[in-house]
Amino acid sequence: LFRGFIYPAVKRHVGLFKALVIVSLLFAVVHHNVSVFGPLVVLALLLGLSYEVTGNLIVPITIHSLFNLANLMVLIFFVER
Repeated sequence: LFRGFIYPAVKRHVGLFKALVIVSLLFAVVHHNVSVFGPLVVLALLLGLSYEVTGNLIVPITIHSLFNLANLMVLIFFVER
């Protein structure tokens, strides 16, 4: 959604750099978690850059999936219950 639709639309109107920043901030905001806002902005910037460099949505989708998997593993194995 973000890299496939929102980012290209915003990029047409404001350019590459501003679009990366705006869409990354939006990505972090929609997660509704202030404590991870910064890291999510950084992740979103990396996802946007990976899409911009490769032109392939599979790359940021894979990175996002691996990020989510890593977080799940931390929750399963390292967070006390």
